[in-house]
Amino acid sequence: MCRAASIDTKHMKKIKNNIAALNPAGRHRDKAVPERVAKRRETDNPRYSRVSIYLGAAIVGCLILALIFSLNSPKLQTRQYAAALPLVETIPVKKSALRIPIHVQGIAQPATQMLLLAEVSGKLKQANQYFVDGGYFKAGDELLHIDPRPFELEIVKKRAAIDSKKLSLNKIEAEYSVASNSQQNSPTLLDRYRRQIRNAQSQLEAAQADLALSQYRLEKTRIVAPFNGRIKQVNVSGQQYLRQGETLATLYSLENMEIRLPISDKQLNLLGRNILIDSQNPQLSSSALPKATVSAQWGNQQHTWPGRLVRSTGGRDNNQLLALVVQVKQKTRDTAAKPLLAPGTFVDVAIHSNTFSDIAVLPSSVMHNQNQLWLVDARERLALREVAVLYHGKHQVYIQQGLQDGERVVLQGSASAVENMRVQFVMQQPPKRETLQ
Repeated sequence: MCRAASIDTKHMKKIKNNIAALNPAGRHRDKAVPERVAKRRETDNPRYSRVSIYLGAAIVGCLILALIFSLNSPKLQTRQYAAALPLVETIPVKKSALRIPIHVQGIAQPATQMLLLAEVSGKLKQANQYFVDGGYFKAGDELLHIDPRPFELEIVKKRAAIDSKKLSLNKIEAEYSVASNSQQNSPTLLDRYRRQIRNAQSQLEAAQADLALSQYRLEKTRIVAPFNGRIKQVNVSGQQYLRQGETLATLYSLENMEIRLPISDKQLNLLGRNILIDSQNPQLSSSALPKATVSAQWGNQQHTWPGRLVRSTGGRDNNQLLALVVQVKQKTRDTAAKPLLAPGTFVDVAIHSNTFSDIAVLPSSVMHNQNQLWLVDARERLALREVAVLYHGKHQVYIQQGLQDGERVVLQGSASAVENMRVQFVMQQPPKRETLQ
């Protein structure tokens, strides 16, 4: 047995040597063992042991704290929320009878405007202190005064000529009276006296006409205002010599102002087709024609004046539009209460149409695709409705058919709105209608 054990030992050594030959790294395995032992001995040092204990205690403490917080933290409560419905603003439909204001814009111009001309020639003697561009005047005010002395001297000469003609006429009439009482004079002589009398009378009448013309010229040396108004342009200054027919200034009346308004056929239908005939009928009272309200913005204030349609123009313009003329009558004495409408003012005119019944007035924002709008039905769902629009106004739309009283109209539709979509709505007050004065 001992021999067999020795043989086994030798056989094992041989196997180890063969394995070492195949793996050279294994030769140094036994040398690395002491190094690992040395390192293990270093880690067995008490200093390294304390560090390991501290680290382990810290880790354990963190785990305990995390467990405590997880146990004491409030539990999250889950809630179920319903989907929010879109919110829209609506207004109720209220139909009534009304007059529709037809808004048209134009420029105010004086109804009466004239050129002030010099009717006689002469040197300018005196000018009114208000005879300036923009000056105001009243009817009968003396605006200019031409030197009257040449015309006064001419009147003296004309009167002398009249006295001479009278003397000649009296002399011929006396001779004719003597000849007609004498029985010796022939009819031919008497007929000659009659012709001389008629000639003397004609010359006397001509002299009297010359005197009247001289007096008329003397009156025209005083240039007076024909109406209440204002001076627009002045072409004279100083004491210059004026010639007959020369333009002195441009005058216009403040009492009547006119605005020419181009109007379309659709707007004309609201006024009535007989408006063109009525406006040209001189026997028709002006009170039968439509009223109008003229307004203008001056600074931060808006002023209005009552007006009335008085006539239409003779034809259409290049845009195939017919022009209506609205007249504003002003009282020049009430300028303190309300400013006068000046020429050249850009104004907005609201012409009062005929009365229409069962009209729903809504803001222009409710319209969709010109003749459609959104409503909120009884199920609180959106519905698209097609309506018949009578007129699109300045800020409002006038609907004649397609709506009933009390229906809810959406103020402003959305691009995401679809038919039968459920919504929330807030009811607003109906829009304030435009008042016609």
